[in-house]
Amino acid sequence: MSTALTPRHLVLGLALCITLAATVWVSQSESEGDGPEPDVSAAARPERAPQASRREASADGTPVLLLDRLSRRAPAGPNQDAFAGRSWVAPPPPAAEAPPAAPSAPPLPFTYIGKMQQGETGPVTIHLMQGEQSYSVKKGDVIDKTYRVESIDTAHIVLTYLPLAIKQTLTFGNS
Repeated sequence: MSTALTPRHLVLGLALCITLAATVWVSQSESEGDGPEPDVSAAARPERAPQASRREASADGTPVLLLDRLSRRAPAGPNQDAFAGRSWVAPPPPAAEAPPAAPSAPPLPFTYIGKMQQGETGPVTIHLMQGEQSYSVKKGDVIDKTYRVESIDTAHIVLTYLPLAIKQTLTFGNS
């Protein structure tokens, strides 16, 4: 590598020296206050007061200060992220609410235990269990003022849930 100075190096060094000298001169003139001061003369100031301030003067000519105009105004909208993505597509209309579901009967609480029939054509008695309580029911019986036995078949029994008048079927198979 050669250490000889080229004309390019000389020009760059001279530019650096001029820049440093200008920086020092500006910083010294700012600290001393020797800089030119702005001329604030009568010609530079407006001759008349603005129309809005003339209207807010009292009857004797003294100006009235409207301090409520000095308060900070609330922002027009909520603070939002300026860089958030925006969709220019109109939002979909709100979904219509589904009508409330019709009341339904609870699941049957009974378990089939067995059936008994007197003779070939006699009445059929069905034995049901709810928890530890057992019931022997025939067609037309009411169980705990909640269920009524509507019909008894060879494979199922039809019960009506009395509070809602809903029919339910308990299938027990052919035994």
